Amino acid sequence: MAIEYRVCTKNDEFEQATDMEILVWGMNDRNVISPHTLHVLTHAGGNVMGAFDGERMIGCTIAFAMREPKRLWSHIAAVHPDYQGQQIGYTLKQKQREWALAQGLERMSWTFDPAMRRNAHFNFHLLHVQSNTYHVNFYGEMNDSINRGIPSDRMEAMWFLTKKMEYHPPEEAVFLLKAGENQAPQVLQSATEQWHFVEIPYDYPAMKADKALAVAWREAMREILLPAYANGYWAVDFVTKQDEQRCWYVLKRD
Repeated sequence: MAIEYRVCTKNDEFEQATDMEILVWGMNDRNVISPHTLHVLTHAGGNVMGAFDGERMIGCTIAFAMREPKRLWSHIAAVHPDYQGQQIGYTLKQKQREWALAQGLERMSWTFDPAMRRNAHFNFHLLHVQSNTYHVNFYGEMNDSINRGIPSDRMEAMWFLTKKMEYHPPEEAVFLLKAGENQAPQVLQSATEQWHFVEIPYDYPAMKADKALAVAWREAMREILLPAYANGYWAVDFVTKQDEQRCWYVLKRD
């Protein structure tokens, strides 16, 4: 399978990008970015990057130009369900990075659900992003098939494009938040040391079947991350222990 990655400039490519939004998130017509808007977006300095198997789009990223100099806002990254697990999403982000660098940009940002292990692993452990911003109910009520019924809290990723940010966190640090009995969140203390760990659910999508428990994790993460970020901490890495089915963010005081 030879996958081609290219900047999208044609109307039929924008049509496929909108179809990808609907497929991956189960969005309704009210929430998708229309093909016409995608055309204008690219005309005004944004970017739509596509992954293609032949002429069929199997993944895409959508990014907006920002008022802030030398920074790109990446709103969406999606891969067709039949093609997931083949590093297509990772390659799309690298192609998006190459395009951004060619435009003289130095940073890229986006939001993601901070309780989702796979997203956190991808962003922090593979792309080496950082974060010091947490948005409470960022999008308001969402009605797509993935986010329906849970507050749309989001962590904001900051990807420095011109240098690889690497840290060497300790093997052990004080947990600020852990999973307790029956996977309920336990807020243990506020941040005081240079390094801290913040645990999240190992399988948050499955946990959403218990709405009260899923919302409790939202509230616990707000309680920990909002003051930590306000006091100079950054999330700089993400650790996954598959054998223990546990995972956590690594926080470092700036």
